[in-house]
Amino acid sequence: PMPGLKSRGFMSEFEKVDSINKITFYYPFQPAPGSDLENLVPEETMIMIVPNMKAVALKQMHWMIIGAVFFTLVIIAAFYVTVSALLRQKKMSEIKNDFINNMTHEFKTPLATISLAVDALRNEKVIEDRTKMNYFSGIIKEENKRMNKHVETILQAALMDRQEVQLSKVPLDVHDLIHEVLDNYTLQLNEKNGKVDLNLNAQTHLVEADQVHFRNVISNLIDNAVKYSRENLLLRITTQSNSKNLIIRFEDNGIGMSKETVRKIFEKFYRAHTGNIHNVKGFGLGLSYVKTIVDAHHGKIKVESVQGRGSTFTLEIPLAKERHHA
Repeated sequence: PMPGLKSRGFMSEFEKVDSINKITFYYPFQPAPGSDLENLVPEETMIMIVPNMKAVALKQMHWMIIGAVFFTLVIIAAFYVTVSALLRQKKMSEIKNDFINNMTHEFKTPLATISLAVDALRNEKVIEDRTKMNYFSGIIKEENKRMNKHVETILQAALMDRQEVQLSKVPLDVHDLIHEVLDNYTLQLNEKNGKVDLNLNAQTHLVEADQVHFRNVISNLIDNAVKYSRENLLLRITTQSNSKNLIIRFEDNGIGMSKETVRKIFEKFYRAHTGNIHNVKGFGLGLSYVKTIVDAHHGKIKVESVQGRGSTFTLEIPLAKERHHA
């Protein structure tokens, strides 16, 4: 019956001239009721020659294969997202613990100092000595200022999280501002046997900036140089101006930073010294805050550093409109 099947098109699905990949199958043939093949008796055997069986099988199964590949990719993607979320959660947990440890230390130290100073003030000999009274009350005042600064830093971070930083821009003389901020770091600089080399060469040094926040920017950059330095600190502050911007450069001879630290230095909570290590104090919020405020003023900040040799922070801030020429 094979010629009749071929003439009626029954074998067209399986016919292909291929002298190499010919496979012969033998199996009982069961014709459908009412078909032209119904006259075949059950004992008869139909011989089917199926060339290129692999192509036929793939054609019949290609949707199943595509579906299997798709769901495999979905499973892999879900696994990747899950692992990434777990690693991110772990990192956030480590950052939180690090922040809590640092915060605890930063508040514990001034509180302990205040407690000792209060105990000293209760001593009758101290009460009768005006000089000692002034000395211990001065310690309490300084430690109180230190704690207030920590509280302000944390509040600044909270404001940045909620995007509630509101700037009140006024004309500011940056040279005067630098001198004012440096006056507050006299004691810290003396402790490091530090020296400040001022090269305030900008011909135009008036900018439009928020007085409080921009002062904090200058203060944080100076504070960063003092904290990450050894003895005999040399801090060089240079200013210059062009037609549009005031450029302020803070260069120190401190401990410097690795390339990895430079990449992450403006990230929130990031510190070059992590874990419960307190030779370098702070919450890891200062430079993140600086970056946020500089961006809010449409300025730029960049850092260059060589580990063991020091760091340079370069700040660009637009000049006050009435003082620069297009």
